Amino acid sequence: MKRDILRRMYQYVVQLNLQVISKIENGAELLADTDILHCVTADLIAMLKDYYDSVRDQACIVLEYIITHLLRTSPLLSYKNRDLLQLLRSSASIGFTD
Repeated sequence: MKRDILRRMYQYVVQLNLQVISKIENGAELLADTDILHCVTADLIAMLKDYYDSVRDQACIVLEYIITHLLRTSPLLSYKNRDLLQLLRSSASIGFTD
């Protein structure tokens, strides 16, 4: 069930990027004024600790896509976004191997 939810979440995030964010100049900055990434990653990070490998793997796929496509590379000015980025960086190592 969780794995299916994460697959669907991945599809939504990809479509958000393809249809909205990538079409707008500085589209990632649009996300800085919303709390969508905070809402998505709050549950996503909890799923990185799931007992089942398939759930953790799917959560890593979604998290990796968010990090590589939706987060700005410029410094974040908002404390909320800065905290989110710190949380993602510290939690991402849970599911990724070198």
